[in-house]
Amino acid sequence: SSMKQDHLGRTIQSHQLQNYFDFFLGTDEKMIDKRSHKPTILAKYSITDGEFVVCSYLSGDGKGDMKIAEEWGSRGIFTARRGFENKSPEEIKQLLSTEGYNTFAVVMQLTELPHIVEETRL
Repeated sequence: SSMKQDHLGRTIQSHQLQNYFDFFLGTDEKMIDKRSHKPTILAKYSITDGEFVVCSYLSGDGKGDMKIAEEWGSRGIFTARRGFENKSPEEIKQLLSTEGYNTFAVVMQLTELPHIVEETRL
């Protein structure tokens, strides 16, 4: 996330997502950009880039987040925020696609993330 790490921790707790993700990264003085997260994740789990591609998700509320997900080979989950009122997730996904942004899924709230992850594990 581009949120500060401590704020991200509080957000994860408030949405009760800590049981679904065993690791999440925000920003701090060393990691000021989401692009710096991938090497940290690879090192933490001692996995290859290929293994990362198979198991990673990047959730974000910006179009730039979907570009990072694509660069990484991750599943991009777009969290709809301002500007997408009165549109369904399917409409948002189609709109993003026509603008050149590939998304794996669109959620309207962070609390929908566990469902997306669980659904893809089956």
